[in-house]
Amino acid sequence: MAEKKAAAAKMAVKASVKKPAPKKAVKAAPAKKAPAVAAPVAKEAAAKVSVYVQYQDREWDRESLVQTVKDIMKYDMQIDPATAKDIRLYINTEEDRVYFVVNKDINGSFAL
Repeated sequence: MAEKKAAAAKMAVKASVKKPAPKKAVKAAPAKKAPAVAAPVAKEAAAKVSVYVQYQDREWDRESLVQTVKDIMKYDMQIDPATAKDIRLYINTEEDRVYFVVNKDINGSFAL
């Protein structure tokens, strides 16, 4: 009988212990979005680069050498210079010549 009373007491304790009520979800007020402000985009100014080759009291600049290559393409090779996407110059001061390669397949040279 003592066992029945102990079991009944446990049941009574379980029944008297109330589970905490589930918390209600608190709805937060919608966050106000700040108005979109277009930040000015700073464009980096490309630095102007000048290249000069000096040898024995003579001087050549990059622009004039590239223009010479384009003139050779146009007048000597009958190729439109606008098709030149990649121009590589090799300046050999010992031979007094400039060697060039255009688009990896057109090559030539001219005197300095």
